[in-house]
Amino acid sequence: MFTSGDRMVIATQSQLESGLANPARFEVRVRLYAGDGPSLSQVAEYEDWIAAGAATQGGFALVLRNVDSDTRLLTSSDGLVWSAEVLQKSSADETPVDYAVDADGAVWAEGLIGGGAHITRYRPGEAPAELAYFEGGDVLRGMTIGAAGFATRALIFTVTDSGELRSGAGELVGSH
Repeated sequence: MFTSGDRMVIATQSQLESGLANPARFEVRVRLYAGDGPSLSQVAEYEDWIAAGAATQGGFALVLRNVDSDTRLLTSSDGLVWSAEVLQKSSADETPVDYAVDADGAVWAEGLIGGGAHITRYRPGEAPAELAYFEGGDVLRGMTIGAAGFATRALIFTVTDSGELRSGAGELVGSH
C-alpha cells in the first residue's frame, strides 16, 4: 500500500492458475486499486510482478518485472492514470537482482553482469547511471533507500577456470 496526500494505491499480486499448471512459466498478475476513501476501484492490471514501489514526491512509482519482457517503471501523479516507461531492456547478459524507489522517484537497481555485480540508478528522462561495479561479486538483496542515500551488502567471490566459486579468503563456496 502506498499513500500520497489523501490518495491511496494498493498493488496486489497473484499467481495465475495457468502458472500453477506449468511451473516452467511463472505467471503473475498485478492489479492496481486507487481511491480517496474506504472503497477503492481497480485502475490497471499487468502481467508482471512487483519488484519495487513507493509513494514519491510526484505521486507513485512501481517497478514491474517479467521473465519474458523488459523491466518497466510505472508512474502516476494521482494513482488513477498510469504511464509506463522501459527502465531496462531484457538481456541474457544481465540479471537484475533487486530494485528500490526513492522519494524523488529515482529507481536504484542491483544486478549481475559480465561476471560481476553493478548498481545502477535510473531517473525518468535521464540516461541510466552506473554507480558501482564489483568484479567477480554478487550484490545480495537487502538494498535500502533513505534520506541519507543508498545502502546494500555485497558478497565478493572469484570464479576459477574450473567453475568453482571461492570467497575472498579462498574458501570454496560453490560451483558455477
